[in-house]
Amino acid sequence: MQCESCGEYEANVHLTHVVNGVSREIHMCEGCASKNGININGAMSLTDILVGLGAIEETAESVGGKVCPFCRMSLGELRRGSRMGCSVCYETFGAELTSMLADMQNGTNHVGKTPGAVVTIPVIKSVRAEPLGRQLEEAVAREDFETAARLRDEIRSVKQTAEQEKAV
Repeated sequence: MQCESCGEYEANVHLTHVVNGVSREIHMCEGCASKNGININGAMSLTDILVGLGAIEETAESVGGKVCPFCRMSLGELRRGSRMGCSVCYETFGAELTSMLADMQNGTNHVGKTPGAVVTIPVIKSVRAEPLGRQLEEAVAREDFETAARLRDEIRSVKQTAEQEKAV
């Protein structure tokens, strides 16, 4: 089947457009699909497809009329490109970004990744523990055992606090 747009190449992008219960199939080659704003390599929204085909016209009013006051990027441009124009865009389009992120991925909170084989390495999270360890070594070298015992107890306390914070 030939591309309905250029008539030269094989149509390998097939869309069904339904308006008021009437469906119309559209067949295009990859080149014409790209020219019409259809991203065949990534995820796309229905709005992107319809705007690319000219089925709906995207205006500032149709996308909420929001424009970044700093870089002048519109919400429509953001939706098409999926990239911010500047750091102020995050504040300007905050509410819209939440729904866009929810559509793109599973939820809006980043939960991170855990490696397959988790290796536990005991690490003292407190900055105070390291200098205390050096002071303890110096006290033992000077044979100041009272100071060394006090420092040992303080290090244990710091480690316990770090473990309790880690458990929470």
